Formats: sequence, C-alpha cells, structure tokens
Amino acid sequence: MTGHLSLRVIRGVTGRAAEVTDAFYEVQEFAQGLANSDGPTDWKAVLGETHVARVLERQVRAAATRGLRGPYFRCQVFSPGETPRPSDFGPPPRKSQTAPGRYKELGERVLYLSRSAAVAMAEREPCEPAEVLWVQGYDLTFNELPILRLDQDFERQFPELQCFLTFSEFLSAEPPDFCLNPYRPTHFLNTICRRLSIAGVEYPSTKGGYRDRPFEAVNLALYGKAIDRARSMRRGVPSRSKVG
Repeated sequence: MTGHLSLRVIRGVTGRAAEVTDAFYEVQEFAQGLANSDGPTDWKAVLGETHVARVLERQVRAAATRGLRGPYFRCQVFSPGETPRPSDFGPPPRKSQTAPGRYKELGERVLYLSRSAAVAMAEREPCEPAEVLWVQGYDLTFNELPILRLDQDFERQFPELQCFLTFSEFLSAEPPDFCLNPYRPTHFLNTICRRLSIAGVEYPSTKGGYRDRPFEAVNLALYGKAIDRARSMRRGVPSRSKVG
C-alpha cells in the first residue's frame, strides 16, 4: 500500500507527497468522484459547476512553462521480419477509435514519448514470444509551446494541484474497489490542457523507475499541432531493441 486517503500526508508511487489539510478534502473528494465515474463525462459542466475544478484549471495555467528541448524516444512492437520506418512511430490515424490511455480519452490523438530508450521500452506491455521491440529517437525543439511538467513539486506554489496529482497517483497505482476508472483524474488534466492550448504534458514514469531515476524516467504526451511538428524531428532510423 503506497498511501491511505485518510492520512494527514499521502504519498504517490513516484514519491510525490501532499499534506492533507482541511482545505484539501475537497480535492480528495473531487479526485475520488472522477475515478468512481463510469461512462463519458461532461467536462464543460464539471468546470462550470465545481469550484475545485476551476481552481485546478487556474493552477495548471499558471504552472505551464514555455519551451521543450532534448532527445526523446518512442517504442513500438513489430512482428519478426519487419523493418519499421520512422513514419511507423507516429500516433494512430486522426479518425481511428483508439482506446483510452493515461492522458487521452477514447479516440483522442496523443503521441507518447519518453526521455530515454530504456524508459520507452519499460512503458511497453511485455512482448509475445514472436514480437520484437523497436525504438525511434526524436530530437525535439519547441521553443515557444507551453508544456505542463508534472515531474515538479508544486506543494508551495500550487498546493491543490499537488494534492490532486498525489491522489491521482495513488488511485491509478492501487485502485480501491470503488475506483471504476483510475485514469479519470488524468483525463481531467488532459481536458484542461487541451482547453488551454497546452502542447504537452511531462509526467513521471513509474514503470521506468522514477524514484531511482527522476530525471530520466519521465514520459511526454504531445497533443495537437505539436504531434505534427514532431514528425520532422525524428532522429535517424529505428533500432531493434530486444526480442520479447
């Protein structure tokens, strides 16, 4: 057990911690309510009717910073005998009904990358014996685009956001019996970022070992036009990583 929602301090699986004062019980209730929701959510209504939702939107807007630069990696699974091209490492087609993920809802288009090839591989599900992992590198340069970096500690500047992120980690790592949709809190953050035209979200990778490698074990979810721009920033050709 990584934490308990009734304690005065809770810790997520990445080591993120938040002090649960009386003011934060509203955040706890909001996060739990999202995780307990089943089916589509009217995010416009949530933001219009829920005080804590509007507080979190303001804090996300203030927390976002401009610019992103550096090497990133994407890992995908291919069949033996396939030699993938760089173009095979993009997001799903625009109109495909892709499954929900941590930072995307049904049918949304997101490009997931990681700060290292090892972390990108760790984020993939285990391969079948007849499948092969390949990795494509990217050299990203987004000087002006706003990015939300969730690998930071927001306790002092944005305490409600810090608390919400910690609850989200707790719920997604060890969802209690009442938690029907443990990714719903991050879907809320995804909605805010899209509303605010934030180009991407960096977030800790638990599979990549964030506690031990906090700089390296970070993932990136890119949205919208940033995805299309990233196509021209692929580096070299894919490399074969390992056989599952």
